[in-house]
Amino acid sequence: MSRKDDTIKAIIADNERRREADLREVLSTPSGRRVYVMLIEASGLYGAPPPGEPARSEWMGRRAFGLEIRKAFRAADPKGCFDAEVEVESARKDDEHRIRLADEEDLNPEPRS
Repeated sequence: MSRKDDTIKAIIADNERRREADLREVLSTPSGRRVYVMLIEASGLYGAPPPGEPARSEWMGRRAFGLEIRKAFRAADPKGCFDAEVEVESARKDDEHRIRLADEEDLNPEPRS
């Protein structure tokens, strides 16, 4: 191998390490984990395909992008991805609980003194 080939391999390896470190950094914060989940959800990865060919083709492209994003993040930090999904789901359940409590209060108001 030539020196040029060795340099190219070293650059590629450095870029890969930097990319994985960047993805781990994103998943290291609560806001970064929420953004990760937002991107995955926006890609339609977990949704059902829409009816009709033009919409389905667009959805397939977005879904393929979501798969690539998820694959890159999972390769860098599988636990961070799991934590992100658990945190977002927990926040959703908390929100649903707060809404149910508010609904119950509306249905059963306490008498005012």
